Amino acid sequence: MSEDGYDLCVIGAGMFGSAAARHASANPRLKACVIGPREPTAEERKEREIFSSHYDEGRIVQVIEENFSISVLSKHTINRFRELEKLSGIKFYNPVGFLLAAEKGSKDAINLLQTLLSHNIAFSDLSDGDAFKKR
Repeated sequence: MSEDGYDLCVIGAGMFGSAAARHASANPRLKACVIGPREPTAEERKEREIFSSHYDEGRIVQVIEENFSISVLSKHTINRFRELEKLSGIKFYNPVGFLLAAEKGSKDAINLLQTLLSHNIAFSDLSDGDAFKKR
């Protein structure tokens, strides 16, 4: 390898490309680069059309998924966010919870509760009028 060359070039600086490059860069013997546009600066956003389908500061993550594999992968991903914040110096994860609603006793409500319980996800059931008023 020449001084100007790379062992690995990741094409695409989006969600998957940046993750691949981050993991590749953890290997000190591997010289990696990412090929792709960066997110626009505040000034560029005034003059530029949409850059991507979403920006990272607006990303939503959740662990409640009917598909068990997706739920497990989501849990593992979220559990590594603090490590990524420490490594990057960028605080990006602000867990705020979320609200799901379904008609009491409906198939949707039953499926939702089964999913929460089977994935060991903490939740508050506000279907009781008193619990709802207290919250």
